[in-house]
Amino acid sequence: MACYIPNMERRTLAETASRNVSSAIAAAGLTPAVIAEATDTDPLEFERRLSNEAPLDLEDLVNVGGYLHVSPTTFLNGAAA
Repeated sequence: MACYIPNMERRTLAETASRNVSSAIAAAGLTPAVIAEATDTDPLEFERRLSNEAPLDLEDLVNVGGYLHVSPTTFLNGAAA
C-alpha cells in the first residue's frame, strides 16, 4: 500500500543522483575536484553534472561508487518512483 505524504518533495532520478553523489563526496571528506581527478573526468564537467546542468550518467555513478567503495545504486536511493 502506497503512502501519500503531503508536501513531500519529489525529486527526479537525476536530481536524486546528483544530490546523493555530492553528499557522499562530502561525507568522505573529499571535494568534487578530487573525485574528478581520480575518475579521469574533466573537473568543470563534473561540477556541471553535480549541479544538474548536465546529467550524471551510469559511468559517473560506477566510477564515483568505485572510488568511494559504495554501490552505484546507493546514489539512486530516494528517487521518485
